[in-house]
Amino acid sequence: MESNDSEEECISKPTTKLTGYEQIIEYQEPNGHFTQLPEKYSIYNSIEIPEEISSNLKESVEGNLIWTTILCLLLLEKHYGKKKDEWLMIAKKAKSYLKKNMINIVDYSAYKALLV
Repeated sequence: MESNDSEEECISKPTTKLTGYEQIIEYQEPNGHFTQLPEKYSIYNSIEIPEEISSNLKESVEGNLIWTTILCLLLLEKHYGKKKDEWLMIAKKAKSYLKKNMINIVDYSAYKALLV
């Protein structure tokens, strides 16, 4: 029996559109930080990194990654709090990243007001 490789190549995996909190967690890296905000929340990219956060970073840590990670955690809490049990481990990983890369842990929940 002859195999037909070209037939197998034509079969594509179904793509699923990410919805809800999945749009946020898709940008988390294995070490815990988030690389960017989803397009849906890009308005928050204009928020400056607060001095309290930028002054508490360890050397060689990119402040934008810390701030983006904090914003993603805040967005998860604000918009998807009812599904927290589904993204809780993602948040723990992100908080661990923040703890490793900041001199003092900043209470980021104080920034919830920035997310109008």
